Amino acid sequence: MATSSVSVTGASDMDTVQESTSAEEPTAVDDQASDTSEEAVKVRKPKKATSKKEKQQPKKSKKPEKRCRRSLRLLQRQRMKENELRVARLIRRRRNSFAIYFPKVLRLVHVDLTLSQRSVSILDSFVKDMFERIAMEASNLVRQNKSTTINSREIQTAVRLLLTGEMRERAIAEGTMAMVRYISTK
Repeated sequence: MATSSVSVTGASDMDTVQESTSAEEPTAVDDQASDTSEEAVKVRKPKKATSKKEKQQPKKSKKPEKRCRRSLRLLQRQRMKENELRVARLIRRRRNSFAIYFPKVLRLVHVDLTLSQRSVSILDSFVKDMFERIAMEASNLVRQNKSTTINSREIQTAVRLLLTGEMRERAIAEGTMAMVRYISTK
């Protein structure tokens, strides 16, 4: 196994590369010198096989393209993160809860009282349950009347069927007042 020193043209004297060659491997030598002296040898890279389309298209520099791709990827990642944050905020906002209204109503009745977290969750589940019951009863009334729209009349009838006593009277009075306020603002 023979070792030979090969230097590439255009390189300094210190940039010599040690390559190990066996007897079977051909060595690149200059046309003029056939001996194994340490002369500069021109080494060419093999040409790439290109199609006709690649030959016709102008060559593009690869470095700016990589930079553009890299910056484009960064922008896409930032947009994805912004969209994910926006969606997360919307999901947090979409929690169907009536919890924000309970302290407001309580302050109107009793200024110095507060509600615990557990009592707020119990009231919230109660209001949601009543809402579902009223909506279901109003839906049944609409189906019986062969109509397609739930009006205030169906809601009022559903409240009369579901609630009893003073609670029914207060709910009907408050609902009627809310409808009068809504119509007057139109």
